[in-house]
Amino acid sequence: MKKLKYEVLEEIAKQKTRSALANYVIPDILRNEGMAGKTWINDDVIFELYIPMERPEDAIVFCSTKLNAFTGDGETVVFDDKFIAYGKDK
Repeated sequence: MKKLKYEVLEEIAKQKTRSALANYVIPDILRNEGMAGKTWINDDVIFELYIPMERPEDAIVFCSTKLNAFTGDGETVVFDDKFIAYGKDK
């Protein structure tokens, strides 16, 4: 089985992220300073929305979508504590 193209995985991740964040007000700090990043781990790719910090390990991650690179199946996790600390739910 062949891995899906990165562009396909990225679009799946965007759709899952938008859906997961539909009930949240996006904090200004995430809108203004937020970044999206990806990490490959074996057969999975993880897309994250985060606020970068001086040290990468200190980044503030708001949302993470993990997808299987072959099937595109996966899940999105929203870190509610970050939205509570930096903004509010709708």
